[in-house]
Amino acid sequence: MTLAEMPDAATVFIDANVFVYHFTGVSPECKGLLERAERTSIRGVTGAHILLEVLHRLMMIEAVTKGLISPSQPAKKLKQNWQVIQQLKDYNRCVSEIAALNVAVLPITEEVIRESEELRQAHGLMTNDSITVSLMTRHGLTNLATLDSDLRRVPGLALYQPSDVP
Repeated sequence: MTLAEMPDAATVFIDANVFVYHFTGVSPECKGLLERAERTSIRGVTGAHILLEVLHRLMMIEAVTKGLISPSQPAKKLKQNWQVIQQLKDYNRCVSEIAALNVAVLPITEEVIRESEELRQAHGLMTNDSITVSLMTRHGLTNLATLDSDLRRVPGLALYQPSDVP
């Protein structure tokens, strides 16, 4: 299903790629979904781990976009050239804007982390994806806005994906 098909009044867990596509201007559909959350026509929820992932990805994108590093292996280049990190500021503002978008942020607890291990084993998920599913399960959520097709392997989730991202 597409993001536009998300029914009004639904509660949806929003994955990192939706935020990244919104903040980088790549997807009008992601922007539209977050505007619906801001207007409270849907209830947007995410996890603390998603904020960290968004920060990390936007930091690298900012460094590349500003021409401070080349696109190949940006994390490695930033670690080697830590002075570049000191020049980056825009990515921080994006995460503070998430609260203004009326998106609730769920904390990551030790229990969520422990429960995620079983999900990694059962469905072959990466760590952050298993944390997402663990959080969703703990909070009774089934709607997920993401471009991550790996999460299709988890039964009981309704995936809503942007159709305007290649």
